[in-house]
Amino acid sequence: MRQFILFFLLLFCFSTYSQIDSSAKKENIPRRIYNDATDVGKAIFYTYQRPFYWKKKNWLTFGGVVGVSFASSFLDQEASDFFQRNQSKFLDPFADAGDFIGQPEHQGPFLATLWGLGILVNNDWMRETGSMIAASMATSGLLTAFGKEAFGRARPSKGEGSTSFKLFAGKEYHSLPSAHTTLSISSAWILARQIKPLALKIPFYAVPLVVGWSRVYDNAHWLSDVVVSSALGIACAEAVIQYYSLIEKKDNRTSWIIMPSNNGLSVIYQF
Repeated sequence: MRQFILFFLLLFCFSTYSQIDSSAKKENIPRRIYNDATDVGKAIFYTYQRPFYWKKKNWLTFGGVVGVSFASSFLDQEASDFFQRNQSKFLDPFADAGDFIGQPEHQGPFLATLWGLGILVNNDWMRETGSMIAASMATSGLLTAFGKEAFGRARPSKGEGSTSFKLFAGKEYHSLPSAHTTLSISSAWILARQIKPLALKIPFYAVPLVVGWSRVYDNAHWLSDVVVSSALGIACAEAVIQYYSLIEKKDNRTSWIIMPSNNGLSVIYQF
């Protein structure tokens, strides 16, 4: 089932968007790799410096996220107890799927294959989407790794409660943030934004919900961990999307794009 999930996601993305360049651009493979790697590096730097350019609206949003996260912490123990009391054979496979999808070692091959195929066939959509996911996962992943050590929050399975913190005490104190949740939402958010039809966006918006739920169901994270991690993943993904939107405005290449729409297939000429 796990291999099927990865195969389905890759096949879905590959068959969803087929882009054929009609420009005179002639890039060899090393040049494509260099250009994409450069864009990823710039996107990571752009994302990390965003807080220095936040305006009043951004700070209000940040304050709202902090408020919601703090409020959700009062439900941590109740949510944990609820899911532990309601374990079932019906829900277990969904939790296993959420755990599988959220693991970095499973997201990595999907990302590498998506971007790698784009490099080989010079498919702009696959290259851009793969690069965006790489930048989003890198920024959110590094912040998550730092946060785990900086907060040192005990996992629910430790049995010390949601207010137990111990810095640099090992994996049992790596509850905040949730890497599964952060990485899954930072990548799924990109895929959902890169796909146009609403019906195709919904599964990608839904996947992180399953991953986040599975972390609480499996007693690996508190509810507030998942809330904070979701906000972090979305913030990193949105910053990367913003960066690539800026560089697209400087790109004067023309191309034909064949993509599915609500009424069938659409052919779009970009210039």
